[in-house]
Amino acid sequence: MTGRLIGSFYRRGCKGVGAARLTRATIGDSCGFTLLEVMISLAILSGVIVTVIASLNYHLSILSYDIDLVTATVIGREKVERHAISGLPKTRFGIAGERGEAHERFTWKVETSGTEVPGLVRVETEVKWDETPGVTFVTFSR
Repeated sequence: MTGRLIGSFYRRGCKGVGAARLTRATIGDSCGFTLLEVMISLAILSGVIVTVIASLNYHLSILSYDIDLVTATVIGREKVERHAISGLPKTRFGIAGERGEAHERFTWKVETSGTEVPGLVRVETEVKWDETPGVTFVTFSR
């Protein structure tokens, strides 16, 4: 064996599968990880785990916003089409959900105004939710 003798104790040999023979422990003749190596690997692993969790949280918040944006767009298009079919409304404010609609967090507002062109009306439909700026649809009609 190489290296100096560490005291007079013995340890189990670690060469081969299932080796159970006793050998003298010497410096430089080890087969396990030191405490420092284990601590460094745990620090690296914890850094990777924290990064993955932060990234996942960020992407879930983006997904939540995108779902709300698509829902607001669908509600706004539905209001624009409803007013295109039934005629132009006067200035109106309402909550999407008061007529049995599923999304009560969303509010909508339809405003009509004249334009510089005679006979052409500007219709602005705005859909908001929570504290976001929302989605605005501007259409022109006769």
